[in-house]
Parts: sequence; structure tokens; C-alpha cells
Amino acid sequence: MKVRTRLALVAAFVIANVAPCRAGDATATELLRRGIALRREHRNEEALASFEAASQIEPSPCATAQIGLAQQALSRWSEAEVNLTLALAATHDPWIRKHRTAIEGAMATVAMHLGWLEVDATPAEARVIVDGHATLAAGVPTRISTGPRLFVVEAAGYSSFQGEAAIAAGVVTRVTASLRSLERDDGAAKTDTASPDTRQDLVAPVPSSANSQAREASVLAPRPGTVRLGVIPLSFMVLGTVAVGVGLGSGWLAVETTRTRNDHCSSRYCDPTGLAADHDARSWSTMATVEIAAGSCAVLAGVTWALLSRSPHIRVVPTLGTTRGLTMEGEL
Repeated sequence: MKVRTRLALVAAFVIANVAPCRAGDATATELLRRGIALRREHRNEEALASFEAASQIEPSPCATAQIGLAQQALSRWSEAEVNLTLALAATHDPWIRKHRTAIEGAMATVAMHLGWLEVDATPAEARVIVDGHATLAAGVPTRISTGPRLFVVEAAGYSSFQGEAAIAAGVVTRVTASLRSLERDDGAAKTDTASPDTRQDLVAPVPSSANSQAREASVLAPRPGTVRLGVIPLSFMVLGTVAVGVGLGSGWLAVETTRTRNDHCSSRYCDPTGLAADHDARSWSTMATVEIAAGSCAVLAGVTWALLSRSPHIRVVPTLGTTRGLTMEGEL
């Protein structure tokens, strides 16, 4: 674990232990104290329930911060970021001012576990369901925990699109999904599937500042022309190109050994060096012919496959703007 992460966790634990919140309502104060005692015993689920109950009785920035810290301890990163952001927004609260540095450290740790997911869906009214339960708005970057995330895009009267997106910290991952009309397909419902690996996570709305940053990154990110290449035809083309390159190298060696043979052979006689060079030249020439022929066939097969294939594709492009990294885009 990095030093920065350790310091943030220690700071959050110190807040929970030595700086209890004080509420005007006696019941709320007792619930907050109980939650802090539970945090000391690492019973974070029960502590979170106690903090939430106290906040319902008497909302306060301190209670909100304690909720966010408990959610951080439970790895509920999206919810923790929302509550810690709300707590830090209370700039005039004495408890928040006193512990702002520690809370900001906890926020930095939470941010290391969050990225954005933006699904550009057609039709526009499509809904996006992540990990089977969290619904996102199509076309809007949404804060989400890092790691592989299974998503489904659905719309009435259209086939569904299912895929998996790899979410990286601080990066906007964009996925494009164009759904087929069931009427166009004569009522035949079709579902495109990707990896069946399902993961559970919680998704919370992004603060307005994060949304604006994500939108700016979306505008600035380059979108090169799409190349419809499946994995298999692309593999054929790459391997074929490599084989042609190796064949050209073998051809060059054949030419060089032929020159050596000519230097050591006359019209009637070859010395031992010339004989060896003649044998090598023939071998390199045969290898060059086979490699270039096989490589050319592989490239031709890959191009033909790519032109005839209608399989879904993905691409990875660099992302510029407020976030930097790689963007994965997929399309049906």
C-alpha cells in the first residue's frame, strides 16, 4: 500500500476515534458516539448504520463526514466520495475546518479507486444498467469504481447490447452502443454479449464539478476514424505482415551468400567456402519464397475476413483534456 494511502487511512481512523461529533439532540449524539465506538472495533457496517440514523435525526456536516469515512472503510467508493464532498462543502463548520486536511486525504484515497463511464447509446432514450442494478443516464459521464464493469444497454423496441468496460482511476472510459431496431429485424430479438463476468459495485451521481471536467475531456478527446477489425482477421494480417518481413530478410541473406559464392567459384570449380555459400544461398532463397508466400496469403485472408465480417469491434484511443490516459470505444 502506498504511503499516501496509509496516511489517509490513518487520518480517517484518527477522526473517528478522537474527534466525535456533537449534536444538539441527545439521541443523535448518542448514535454518533456509538458509531465511533463501533469503528474502533472495526464493525464498520454497524457504525455506518448508526451514523446514518444520527444524520436522519439531526443532519450535520460532521455526521455526513463520518458516514463518508465509514463508507470508505467498506470500499463503497462512489458513495464515500459523495458524502465527503458534501462535508467539505460546509466550509464554515468548525469541526470540518479543524479536520479538513484529514478529510481531504481520505478524499484523495477514494479518488484512487474511481473513474468515469460514459455510454453513448443509440437511440438516445436507451438506459444503461451497470453490474445488474445501477442505472446510468446515456451520454453522461458517471463516477464508478475501477475494475471490469459489466453493462447492458436497453431500449424499448430495440435489441439489447451487453459488454464489459475496464474502468481506470481518473480516466473517462467511453463506450458506443448502437442498438438494432426489432422492427427492422422483423421482430427477431437479438442480444450481443461480451464477457459474462459480473462484478458488484455501487454507482452514485457525480458532483457537478466532476461532470463538467468529464464533459470537457469528452470534447477534447480525439476520435480517429473507426476501423472495423475483429480479433481473428487482425491477427492474420499482423502475422502475415511479420512473415513477409521475415521473408524479405531471408531474401537479403540469400543475395549476400550468393555474392560470397560467386567470389569463391569459377566456371568449373568452387572451393569449400564457395560450396558452403552455394548451399546456404539455396536454403535462404527457399525460406524467403515460402515465408513471403505464406505471409501474403495470411494478409489476404485477414483483409478478406475483415471486409466480410460484421462482428462488433472496439478501439483504444488516447484521451486528452482534464484527464489523460486511454479510452476504449466499442460499437455494434
